[in-house]
Parts: sequence; structure tokens; C-alpha cells
Amino acid sequence: MSRSVADIDWVDIRDTGCSIPPGCPLPDLVRQLSLMLRAADPEIRDRIAYTTLATWIGRGDLPHDLMIELGDEMAQRLTDEAIQARTFAPLIPANLVGQGAIEDRWITAFEAWWPAERDLRGYDPGPGRLHAVAHGADLAGEFGVAPGVAPERMFGWRRPD
Repeated sequence: MSRSVADIDWVDIRDTGCSIPPGCPLPDLVRQLSLMLRAADPEIRDRIAYTTLATWIGRGDLPHDLMIELGDEMAQRLTDEAIQARTFAPLIPANLVGQGAIEDRWITAFEAWWPAERDLRGYDPGPGRLHAVAHGADLAGEFGVAPGVAPERMFGWRRPD
């Protein structure tokens, strides 16, 4: 029996351990949660979408190709007009890199975004927590310990000859 993502009670999913709802294709569920990560409402963005995706990634519930697709979407989102969309985008690749999924294009997008981000508020009464600096640091840290990623690259540092 197939279910629509529109029928999912995401609060119930979160509150019961973030189990994957049966009957819905996993890519559809991930796309819905990804859209929810853009929400200005911190309950939807932080407590439902991020919590659920981070749990699924951490448990190894997402196949590699879906992790790459999600990471690509987050890399693109670093240029989003909405501050909450930009500042929550690095958290997902940080989780993905921690699980061994990494793409050079994510590093390139991060290199362009983090030093250029001008909205450094930690909190806004509307969208709640933003934390561009901290969320960027989470991703920088994961890139920094990932095999094959030179930390110098992300920050434009050059080693002395």
C-alpha cells in the first residue's frame, strides 16, 4: 500500500524515534524533509526536518545515492535568499560527511558561502536560531577530518614553500 508524504504526521515520526514511515518511497520522504529545512518556522525546520534527517543519516538509513543527492541540494541551498535556508544547509552535509559521503562540489560551495556570508546573527525572533558561523564550523570540522580534504583549501591558506 502506497502512502503520500502529505499523509505523514512528522511530529509523530519525530516523537517515536524517527522511524521511517512505511508505504512511502524514501526519496519522497527525504525531499519533503529537505523542503521543510527551508521553513521559517523553527519547529518545522529544527525540531522536525533537521532532527529526522540527522537521525536517518546517522543510523545509516539513507542509501549512498540519496545522500549524494541530498548533499548536492544543500550545496545549492547555500546561495538561497532565505537566511534560515542558507544557515541550516551546512548541517546536513556535516552529517553526510560524517557518514563517509562527500563530494568535491560540496567543498567548493562551502568555500564560496562561509567566508562571504554576511548575516551572522545567532538568533532572529522570526526564524529562531540561525548560527551561520557555528553551522559552518560544524561542516568545516567534518571536512577537516575527512580523508583527502586539505583544510588549507577551504580557507585559502597557502603553505610556505
